[in-house]
Amino acid sequence: MWFDEPPSAEPKFDDGWEELLKEIERDSGKFLTMPQKLKQDSSFVGRCVDINARVLKYTDDSFKNNIAFVMEKIIKNAKVLLYVGDKLSGDGWFVRDAITFNGEAIKYARREFREDKEFVLDCVKRNVKVFDWLDKKYKKDSDVNAAVFDWFVRL
Repeated sequence: MWFDEPPSAEPKFDDGWEELLKEIERDSGKFLTMPQKLKQDSSFVGRCVDINARVLKYTDDSFKNNIAFVMEKIIKNAKVLLYVGDKLSGDGWFVRDAITFNGEAIKYARREFREDKEFVLDCVKRNVKVFDWLDKKYKKDSDVNAAVFDWFVRL
């Protein structure tokens, strides 16, 4: 396996990774048992988060708080938003942008955002698909419905 090679060797994606990824797909906690070198490798961590969003919970803060890294992952899997660093998960602008890219992310935003009508309304205006994952009270809200209607009129 590549982690037995000298430290100067670049990690390679090989069959060894595939077995590790299968384990992580079944149990995100297996990430903790991986060699430190793998847990610091952005390619490996990225693949792990792609197959199991919960892995982000076990990563170093440098991954959890890396806007570019987590946004790329949220675009693929909205559930990643549950595991981003506290700084990002509490940043309304970051969360709003995540929801703009993946409307389903509203399900995983902090309660304070999901219950803020102005926040929800702004998200619907940015990405009408958010409506599919809104709480029932917002699906019946006249302002939210007007925003959805306006969005389709703009098409």
